[in-house]
Amino acid sequence: MSLQSTTKGAAIDKNDLWIIAMILSGGWATAMIVLLVFSERGYKHTFYQTTRAWEYSKALFDTRDDEYRMSIFDDHREYYRWYESHVKEWLAEVWGNLLHTKPVWFNDEIVKSIPHELIPNIESIEQSGGQEIMREQRRKSSVTLIIG
Repeated sequence: MSLQSTTKGAAIDKNDLWIIAMILSGGWATAMIVLLVFSERGYKHTFYQTTRAWEYSKALFDTRDDEYRMSIFDDHREYYRWYESHVKEWLAEVWGNLLHTKPVWFNDEIVKSIPHELIPNIESIEQSGGQEIMREQRRKSSVTLIIG
């Protein structure tokens, strides 16, 4: 018995493969349509968004809420690079207040996510016990320069 005769019945014909692919694609499309049709009207916008990432980042920054504004640092720097001067001005305005009041959301992780060159008055942070944060920032900046 040759190898060809034992595997002949196991192979899927090209036409059958296309039929299976079309059935699965149709099932997926039907499921998505049913999901959108039967979901609550107020939540349909959560399935899709036409806003690009950098536009969303700018919208967060424009809320004028410091906690939301700080969340832009969770994203890649290219998302806020085109309005980085506004970010730097804002940080210069609120940095002292944030260090003084220390809101719950303003923690070491948030500070570490801020690019080193955007942090105002770095010397005052280093003197007030933020040496570890600054070391982490310097390490992060040097790795970014190396990686490019």
